[in-house]
Amino acid sequence: MATLDATIYTRLAAVSGVTDLVSTRIYYGWLPQGATLPCVSYTRISTEPVNGATGHTTESNTRMQVDCWAATQSGARALADAVKAALGGYNKASSPYIADILPISDTDLIETPDTGSQDPEHRVSMDFSIWWTP
Repeated sequence: MATLDATIYTRLAAVSGVTDLVSTRIYYGWLPQGATLPCVSYTRISTEPVNGATGHTTESNTRMQVDCWAATQSGARALADAVKAALGGYNKASSPYIADILPISDTDLIETPDTGSQDPEHRVSMDFSIWWTP
């Protein structure tokens, strides 16, 4: 059975709008030190079980943060648009079953790289709500 994390990676890696910009530079969790830009990182922020009138169901709602990194703000925004197009409204009929992925927020950020460079890294940080069942 595939995990939700692996399913998100597979989805992003299958969409040419994303891979045309980052190739395979899609990372779960933290970016590797000195990662080549542009790239994408993502991590699970929280998961809430869905409870019905008869108790707990197997469905969950996970909040996933996806960060789009680039050397320029316009590059980060273009990548964020590609990621949003790849994930927004996505559903999957096999395990893990994804009922819907909804974009819920995005923020533009500028980071100081950990490489000692004075050139800033630009990031668009987006949150998605993922309704799914294992």
